Amino acid sequence: MLLLPLLFLVGLATARDPRGPPLCGTPFALTPENLDIYDGLLNGSITPGQGSSDLLFYRDKGGPREWPRNKENKVVIKYCFDESSVRDKVEKQFREQGIGEWIKALGGKASEESGHGLEFEETKDADGKPVYCFDTTTHKWDDRVASSTLVVSWNPSSHFAASASIGYVAYGEYEKEQGIHQMEVGEDWLYPVLIHELGHVLGMAHEHQREDRDNHVEYRCHNVQDFKKIYEEVKKYSPDAPESALCDILANAVLFRFRGQEFVKGLSVGDPRGTVDKRTFWTVMDYGEPYDHDSVMHYYSKAHMEPGLQCGKGFEGGCTLAKILSDGGREYIPVPVKPSAGDVKWVKWTYPWMDPPAIANTTTTAIFNTTATASASVSASV
Repeated sequence: MLLLPLLFLVGLATARDPRGPPLCGTPFALTPENLDIYDGLLNGSITPGQGSSDLLFYRDKGGPREWPRNKENKVVIKYCFDESSVRDKVEKQFREQGIGEWIKALGGKASEESGHGLEFEETKDADGKPVYCFDTTTHKWDDRVASSTLVVSWNPSSHFAASASIGYVAYGEYEKEQGIHQMEVGEDWLYPVLIHELGHVLGMAHEHQREDRDNHVEYRCHNVQDFKKIYEEVKKYSPDAPESALCDILANAVLFRFRGQEFVKGLSVGDPRGTVDKRTFWTVMDYGEPYDHDSVMHYYSKAHMEPGLQCGKGFEGGCTLAKILSDGGREYIPVPVKPSAGDVKWVKWTYPWMDPPAIANTTTTAIFNTTATASASVSASV
């Protein structure tokens, strides 16, 4: 019941803009049309909760899906930069340190040998020149760019690294929605961030937001940046509110611009592409896979830590996250710099190599003929 007094205060807080920079791994497109999802969180019409290690379980019930295959049975994720200045800033790193690191971890380009069918392709014209998402003259969506194309843009907000929409959502009534898939990069990005955000694009969410995370890591919400200041603000409105009202309820974390919103476990926001049914939400799915501290989708121990706290090997007291050891001790979680074996397994499971249709038909015919021959031989011998 302590949530209610906080949500009641939304009307009193209209002078503040509760949105702030987009969340890392927000499971919806970060377009102006979708900003009402935040309002839904604030007014209580949307079930609170955000993040999971996989949001694809509800692909047939309105949730994010895996990216579709083309006529050659490949999964080609096309992307564009929203303008030339953005491409100048991040294209080389995006291609080499983001896409390149994923392809390297997957064992090379899409093939039967590598075991995956995933490709990334920048949108270009007939002469091989880049086509930007928006026309440089009209600043409107360029008609040469497919509406489902991933938009790579620049966010000038201070202390912003990156964010991305999760999975593929351009289907149904949103099949032709322009710019519904987005990835934003900011001044504070480092190359592991690009790998992390591309994981979101593929459909992955934060490993540390799994329902079972408390069995594997200790989340120290009070060490998250500005916790004390924001918690004091919360108590001005609800004096008896426990820390969990801020740490475990996404709606409150968003309302008060608390970075702990990126650690909330267990549930994801309901379908944000249109009218949101408050009973709709996406449950964390890990499919029984072991918890993966090494996942590129897992935050490291200093993520969003309050400046001045001590966090490192041997002194984990100031960390926001710490690994729980079998003997009950705690251990520092380093920055993941490449996709883990678990990440690779997930991608190959989600986007496995499939033969092109012509080859698949030939193979099927050959198998059928072999089976028929074998059956005939058995009949003759009997």
